[in-house]
Amino acid sequence: MYDAAFKLRLPTIADTFPHNRHCFIATILLKYFVTAGFFWMFVEGLYLLVSVRFSFRRDLISYTLCASIGWGIPLLLITVSSAIRAQTDHEGCWNEPSPLDYIFLGPVVAALFGLFVLCPLLGTSYVFTLVPPHHPQWLVLVFSYITTILTSTQGILIAVLFCFSNSEVIFCIKKSYSQYLERWHPRRCSSCYMKLFGSLSENSRETTC
Repeated sequence: MYDAAFKLRLPTIADTFPHNRHCFIATILLKYFVTAGFFWMFVEGLYLLVSVRFSFRRDLISYTLCASIGWGIPLLLITVSSAIRAQTDHEGCWNEPSPLDYIFLGPVVAALFGLFVLCPLLGTSYVFTLVPPHHPQWLVLVFSYITTILTSTQGILIAVLFCFSNSEVIFCIKKSYSQYLERWHPRRCSSCYMKLFGSLSENSRETTC
């Protein structure tokens, strides 16, 4: 919200909290989730590469490794950059460019290069943000709205298209639900087990959760 206010040049919102700690927290969270989105795109490309080149060795990449790359590395980068910036810069809402931003922008650029090699189709919406217009004012405003919408929905689109729609993820959810019913609701499980058994048996040979 604060980042969008600065991009859209809305002083009534952005200038109201120039030194408020909530503004800093919102900016830090925004940078963290944007950075995590790039790293999860890199993880998705890495997973696709492993699935194609090592189709019989899917154990080479685990969820722990993916989570460490997708959530852990951005957390480390944002924590370090925020800690250093807190000691040197207390002006504004940290929305202005700073050399300290390269602490997390550098790895993001490296991840982008990896994405171009692994899977060029991931993250292509950010191509529109490479050359922002400076005039006329209405075009700048439209561009700001479009880039804000694209960057804000990037994560949910990736989650829906590449995670929740994945047959392996659906299979693991069904399997976990079946195990939960079998453990805590055995009577209910006896009636629904046959419904889940068909889908489980079809994928059990190919997928492990």
